[in-house]
Formats: sequence, structure tokens, C-alpha cells
Amino acid sequence: MTNMGSSPSRRATWSNMTPDEFFAKNEDLFQDVSRCNLPPGWVTIVDEFCTRLRNEFAGMLIAQVKEKFGTLRIYLKPGPSEAWEIATVYERMTETICERCGQPGELRSERQWLRTLCVPCNSTNEQ
Repeated sequence: MTNMGSSPSRRATWSNMTPDEFFAKNEDLFQDVSRCNLPPGWVTIVDEFCTRLRNEFAGMLIAQVKEKFGTLRIYLKPGPSEAWEIATVYERMTETICERCGQPGELRSERQWLRTLCVPCNSTNEQ
């Protein structure tokens, strides 16, 4: 794998930024924001990815961001393989970050769908 420069932060990821605020801030990177669904707990992770994409791959667009099988998926428009490799690093971070609150969590399958949740968020009755 290519050297991807600085590593993403492993700090707690909760942000005061809502998904709507995130998309307003980063709309220049998205081909079509209506095709994106970003859980609030992962806003900071994707915001860090967007900063890195903007700095290292100017002009590259994100086609879609969504949760799939309990983790984040970032789909890019065609571009350098290094950008895809970096996206994969950020996707993997969501395997251990609660999609609702951004605190440490784990992939859970007790519910109808796979979700990455912390203990408190998993104990709520919300799907």
C-alpha cells in the first residue's frame, strides 16, 4: 500500500457540527449531496477525510457517503488509487466509533441491521 502521509486522528470523534452543517461546509467536494446519508457520530471522521482530500487531491469529487453493513462507505469519482486507499482508512475507523454519538463503539448484530454503536446507544430501543 502507498505511504499515505499523516495518519487520521484516533481521538473521540463527536462534533458539534450536524450532518447538514457538514454538507454545507463541504458541498464543493460532493457530486450530489442528495445521494449522501451521514450518521451524526461520523461527521468528524468524514470532515477530516474531506480536509485531506481537498489538500492532497484538489478537484477530486465524492460521489456518495453512506452507512452500509454497519460501517461507513465513501465512494469517489474516478481518481488516483491513493485517494481510494485513504478513503478506506477512514471507512475502517467507523468500525470502532458509534454512528450516533461518536464515542468508542463496536459493530453489533443484535438488531435487525448491523450497526456500530457504543454501549449506551445500543441499549436504547431505536433502530
